[in-house]
Amino acid sequence: CPVCGRLRPSTELATHVNACLDAGNWPSSGAQTTTTTTTTLDAPGRDSASAVPSHAPEVSLTQNVNVNKKRAREEKDKDKEEEEEVDNDDSHEPAKRVAAPTTSSFLAAWNAPRLAGHFVLENVITEAAELDLLRFLGDPTKGSSSKQCEPMWRLRHFNGTAYGKSWGIQTNLAGRTQSPPSLRIPSALRCVVDAVRERASHVPHIGSTWEPTEANAIAYVPRLGHSLEPHADDRNLSGPAIATLSLGADAIMTFTEEKGTRRVRVPLPRRSIAIQTGPSRYAWLHSIQNGDLQGELRVSLTFRRGKFEMERRDCWE
Repeated sequence: CPVCGRLRPSTELATHVNACLDAGNWPSSGAQTTTTTTTTLDAPGRDSASAVPSHAPEVSLTQNVNVNKKRAREEKDKDKEEEEEVDNDDSHEPAKRVAAPTTSSFLAAWNAPRLAGHFVLENVITEAAELDLLRFLGDPTKGSSSKQCEPMWRLRHFNGTAYGKSWGIQTNLAGRTQSPPSLRIPSALRCVVDAVRERASHVPHIGSTWEPTEANAIAYVPRLGHSLEPHADDRNLSGPAIATLSLGADAIMTFTEEKGTRRVRVPLPRRSIAIQTGPSRYAWLHSIQNGDLQGELRVSLTFRRGKFEMERRDCWE
């Protein structure tokens, strides 16, 4: 188990990891000293093709704590019984060591929290498509020497430090206005929108005809201290649904209740699309700590529909 270090059969590893996390045994890389309450609620029956439903029932913190304590006690009693069986069985062979799971398998075993209005769709694009997109966007650490699409990557310090570039309608947050694009959204990104339409047609405010009018890419290089500070995408100038594709590496996004103390940590595997609607968009702030960025480079592609209607031909190549 990557959390407590116990040896568990591979068929029971996912359940055991969830029990450890529910019991509060957080892995050292994600441990944070905080006075807020962090919750991780399992989504039963979730598979790689499913999403967390926006209408999922709310679970009170008291109920969740009681369930966590019960599951932890059951897990401890089960471990004790198995240890006694091993001691009394002279013919028992030495337990085979389970190879330490990779980051991606650890995230796969960690069911996404039940956060109202938030959806995570895994393996939305292929590895080949992911590589094509990364090549198209270019390597931000190599500057102008890297072959990349326009505009060039630039270091930005808005809601955290990272490299960024954007296309589509231009938003002036200070003036509260939007204007026609200076650079249209590249047709090479059309595959992402098609994937969202196909896999998330059931998501509120998406459907089969969803057409974003703005897109931006953010490149995080962990060794340079990059991160995403707690914030909410503009709730007036952008529409009710925001879709983000993760490329290159996994990450964990932290949602903080805007008018409360709860925190929820949501795994974002590479090649997955996360969609914020409803409460996750309007009642929570989201962020990514530097320590929750995996790999050497993670790139996010975020698509929004602006408040002001514009023709597709004006925003896309």
